Amino acid sequence: MMTAAIAAAAFPAAPFATGAAAAPYLAVDAGFTFERTAPGGVLPVRWDPCAGPIEVRLAGAGWASPDGRALKFAVRAVRSASGLRLRRAEAEPAHIAAQDWDPNRSRGTITVSVTDDGLGRASSAGLATTYATGRGRSQRLAAGLVQIDAATSRQAPAWVRAQLYLHELGHAVGLGHISDPRQVMHPQLPPLQQWDSRTAMPQWGPGDLRGLQLLGAEAGCLAPDKPVVQQLRVRVVRTAAPRVRIVAKWSTAEGARLYRIRVDPRGQKGRWVAVDRPRRTFRALPSRSFQVKVRAVGASGSGPVTAVRVRLRSG
Repeated sequence: MMTAAIAAAAFPAAPFATGAAAAPYLAVDAGFTFERTAPGGVLPVRWDPCAGPIEVRLAGAGWASPDGRALKFAVRAVRSASGLRLRRAEAEPAHIAAQDWDPNRSRGTITVSVTDDGLGRASSAGLATTYATGRGRSQRLAAGLVQIDAATSRQAPAWVRAQLYLHELGHAVGLGHISDPRQVMHPQLPPLQQWDSRTAMPQWGPGDLRGLQLLGAEAGCLAPDKPVVQQLRVRVVRTAAPRVRIVAKWSTAEGARLYRIRVDPRGQKGRWVAVDRPRRTFRALPSRSFQVKVRAVGASGSGPVTAVRVRLRSG
């Protein structure tokens, strides 16, 4: 998030805030933080620089508009400093509201939406949200949404607008806020009285640059993400008592080549069965209490076990 630190009533100044950063990494005099960190608070959650290009999609404005030119400047600056392969995608005329953004359908994309609807906070000129996949230290950024307040952008001169886009795109690739006003990731726009006093386009500070290096190509490729089974559901169909038939279904895990499933009746261990689709029927189970376990298998190995315990009622 970047706040507009100006005197106009529509854009009041806001105190320093770290936004949604959780336990940000901050080295002594480093001049940067990470928006997200893996367990332990040191390793950043970042995009995989080897996974292919990251599409930057502009919504609510065209690439030839002032907002589009500011975003193009920011894309070039992030690409140059981090080595991440950001690529401009076709612009969309309508903005995308936060509640309409589906990160699962936006994998590999940073959506930048210019909106007149406000950002929910009176002082916000911009707001960034990131979506990560994986667990623990295998987390990686998979999608991002940047929202730009159109009213602030219209009033700002070109260099302030460029700094706003640079700041929010920095969030989208993993940078957090820093209290040093010399860095682009400082959470406030320049004061209003400075808006007409310069024309030079903004540049990353030394802390910004070091943070981007640790988030980009210099940090190396991430290990392939192991597929994770989600939304496991078990339906029980009674047959001749006390035996039952169950149907297990689950969501397709990205990157899965096959699945392994087993049913453990109470006090026993079943055997793993390989299936090639997210569904399996088990017949004539002798127990009234059992656990269904499923794991996906991909090129990087087996993912974690997802389990559901089932207890049948009497009668």
